[in-house]
Amino acid sequence: MTGRSINNLSISRYIIQVLDRWAAKQPYFEDVYRSLLFGSLILIHDMASNIEDVEVQFLPNTRFVQSVATVNLLQDTWNLAKEAWPPMIHLDTLRP
Repeated sequence: MTGRSINNLSISRYIIQVLDRWAAKQPYFEDVYRSLLFGSLILIHDMASNIEDVEVQFLPNTRFVQSVATVNLLQDTWNLAKEAWPPMIHLDTLRP
């Protein structure tokens, strides 16, 4: 299924409407969203026919970050020279 066909699904439009309404009501939404740990979730509770009745919340994922191997550990494990690795790019530099 392509991105275009997914966008046309009723459930996709519903989720976008719920999240758009919810985000607009959240003070400092973008700051909070950007400060979440990688792998965190946005949970939609009990989907209702009236999007005003839908509860949404952030679920920070602290376990994911703890379970990921560090670059140093990977370099040591794979025994590759540091020059063989691509340069690190901070995620914030990928956004305009």
